[in-house]
Amino acid sequence: MKILLIEDSSAESRLVQMELEKLGLEVIMKDRVPEKWLVCHVILTSLELRRTSDEETINAIRKIWPMHPLVALTGSKDYLVHSNVLEAGASAVFCKGEQDITTIVRAMKTAVNLQEKSVALMSDLLARAKKVLEELDIDND
Repeated sequence: MKILLIEDSSAESRLVQMELEKLGLEVIMKDRVPEKWLVCHVILTSLELRRTSDEETINAIRKIWPMHPLVALTGSKDYLVHSNVLEAGASAVFCKGEQDITTIVRAMKTAVNLQEKSVALMSDLLARAKKVLEELDIDND
Protein backbone atom coordinates (compact mmCIF):
# COMPACT_ATOMS: atom_id res chain seq x y z
CA MET A 1 0.00 0.00 0.00
CA LYS A 2 1.36 3.39 -1.01
CA ILE A 3 0.62 6.19 1.49
CA LEU A 4 0.82 9.93 0.86
CA LEU A 5 1.88 11.58 4.13
CA ILE A 6 1.02 15.25 4.62
CA GLU A 7 2.62 16.68 7.75
CA ASP A 8 4.32 20.05 8.15
CA SER A 9 6.40 19.04 11.18
CA SER A 10 9.51 17.33 9.81
CA ALA A 11 10.14 15.53 13.13
CA GLU A 12 6.60 14.11 13.30
CA SER A 13 6.68 13.33 9.59
CA ARG A 14 9.91 11.35 9.89
CA LEU A 15 8.62 9.46 12.95
CA VAL A 16 5.38 8.43 11.22
CA GLN A 17 7.27 7.53 8.05
CA MET A 18 9.66 5.25 9.96
CA GLU A 19 6.79 3.52 11.79
CA LEU A 20 4.91 2.90 8.53
CA GLU A 21 8.00 1.67 6.72
CA LYS A 22 8.71 -0.78 9.57
CA LEU A 23 5.39 -2.37 8.63
CA GLY A 24 6.50 -2.68 5.01
CA LEU A 25 4.42 0.20 3.68
CA GLU A 26 5.62 2.69 1.09
CA VAL A 27 5.43 6.32 2.19
CA ILE A 28 5.47 9.30 -0.14
CA MET A 29 6.15 12.70 1.36
CA LYS A 30 3.86 15.39 -0.08
CA ASP A 31 6.63 17.98 -0.34
CA ARG A 32 8.89 15.68 -2.39
CA VAL A 33 6.57 14.79 -5.28
CA PRO A 34 4.75 17.12 -7.70
CA GLU A 35 0.99 16.65 -7.31
CA LYS A 36 0.46 15.73 -10.98
CA TRP A 37 2.89 12.80 -10.68
CA LEU A 38 1.63 11.54 -7.39
CA VAL A 39 0.09 8.06 -7.25
CA CYS A 40 -1.01 6.63 -3.92
CA HIS A 41 -3.67 4.41 -2.39
CA VAL A 42 -4.49 6.49 0.68
CA ILE A 43 -3.71 9.88 2.20
CA LEU A 44 -2.62 10.27 5.83
CA THR A 45 -2.69 13.91 6.88
CA SER A 46 -2.18 16.00 9.94
CA LEU A 47 -4.92 18.55 10.48
CA GLU A 48 -2.62 20.98 12.24
CA LEU A 49 -1.09 22.43 9.10
CA ARG A 50 0.03 26.07 9.03
CA ARG A 51 -2.62 28.68 8.32
CA THR A 52 -5.54 26.29 7.75
CA SER A 53 -8.43 25.03 9.82
CA ASP A 54 -9.24 21.33 10.01
CA GLU A 55 -12.01 21.57 7.43
CA GLU A 56 -9.90 23.80 5.15
CA THR A 57 -7.17 21.16 5.19
CA ILE A 58 -9.61 18.39 4.19
CA ASN A 59 -11.26 20.58 1.55
CA ALA A 60 -7.88 21.53 0.02
CA ILE A 61 -6.88 17.86 -0.15
CA ARG A 62 -10.26 16.91 -1.66
CA LYS A 63 -9.80 19.50 -4.44
CA ILE A 64 -6.60 17.76 -5.53
CA TRP A 65 -7.52 14.14 -4.72
CA PRO A 66 -11.33 13.98 -4.59
CA MET A 67 -11.65 10.19 -4.54
CA HIS A 68 -8.69 9.04 -2.45
CA PRO A 69 -9.36 7.53 0.97
CA LEU A 70 -8.18 9.98 3.61
CA VAL A 71 -7.25 9.40 7.26
CA ALA A 72 -6.64 12.42 9.49
CA LEU A 73 -4.51 12.92 12.59
CA THR A 74 -5.32 15.73 15.00
CA GLY A 75 -4.26 17.00 18.38
CA SER A 76 -7.88 17.78 19.23
CA LYS A 77 -10.04 15.47 21.32
CA ASP A 78 -13.15 17.53 20.56
CA TYR A 79 -15.97 15.33 19.23
CA LEU A 80 -17.31 18.21 17.12
CA VAL A 81 -13.94 18.64 15.40
CA HIS A 82 -13.82 14.91 14.61
CA SER A 83 -17.41 14.95 13.37
CA ASN A 84 -16.78 17.97 11.12
CA VAL A 85 -13.67 16.36 9.65
CA LEU A 86 -15.59 13.17 8.88
CA GLU A 87 -18.37 15.20 7.27
CA ALA A 88 -15.75 17.03 5.19
CA GLY A 89 -14.67 13.71 3.69
CA ALA A 90 -12.18 11.93 5.94
CA SER A 91 -12.57 8.16 6.30
CA ALA A 92 -11.26 8.20 9.88
CA VAL A 93 -9.87 10.64 12.45
CA PHE A 94 -7.38 9.84 15.22
CA CYS A 95 -5.91 11.88 18.05
CA LYS A 96 -2.16 12.13 17.68
CA GLY A 97 -0.33 9.95 20.15
CA GLU A 98 -3.43 8.06 21.31
CA GLN A 99 -3.47 5.24 18.75
CA ASP A 100 -0.71 2.86 17.82
CA ILE A 101 0.37 2.82 14.21
CA THR A 102 -1.23 -0.58 13.52
CA THR A 103 -4.67 0.81 14.39
CA ILE A 104 -4.14 3.70 11.98
CA VAL A 105 -2.88 1.32 9.28
CA ARG A 106 -5.95 -0.88 9.78
CA ALA A 107 -8.16 2.18 9.27
CA MET A 108 -6.25 3.10 6.11
CA LYS A 109 -6.53 -0.44 4.72
CA THR A 110 -10.25 -0.49 5.51
CA ALA A 111 -10.71 2.86 3.75
CA VAL A 112 -8.84 1.58 0.69
CA ASN A 113 -10.89 -1.65 0.63
CA LEU A 114 -14.16 0.28 0.89
CA GLN A 115 -13.04 2.59 -1.90
CA GLU A 116 -12.15 -0.38 -4.13
CA LYS A 117 -15.52 -2.00 -3.44
CA SER A 118 -17.32 1.28 -4.20
CA VAL A 119 -15.47 1.62 -7.50
CA ALA A 120 -16.29 -1.99 -8.42
CA LEU A 121 -19.95 -1.46 -7.54
CA MET A 122 -20.12 1.74 -9.59
CA SER A 123 -18.49 -0.03 -12.55
CA ASP A 124 -21.02 -2.85 -12.28
CA LEU A 125 -23.93 -0.40 -12.09
CA LEU A 126 -22.65 1.52 -15.11
CA ALA A 127 -22.26 -1.71 -17.10
CA ARG A 128 -25.81 -2.74 -16.20
CA ALA A 129 -27.18 0.69 -17.11
CA LYS A 130 -25.35 0.55 -20.45
CA LYS A 131 -26.83 -2.88 -21.14
CA VAL A 132 -30.36 -1.68 -20.34
CA LEU A 133 -29.91 1.35 -22.61
CA GLU A 134 -28.64 -0.87 -25.41
CA GLU A 135 -31.64 -3.17 -24.99
CA LEU A 136 -34.00 -0.19 -25.12
CA ASP A 137 -32.41 1.00 -28.37
CA ILE A 138 -32.87 -2.48 -29.90
CA ASP A 139 -36.52 -2.55 -28.88
CA ASN A 140 -37.12 0.84 -30.54
CA ASP A 141 -35.84 -0.36 -33.94
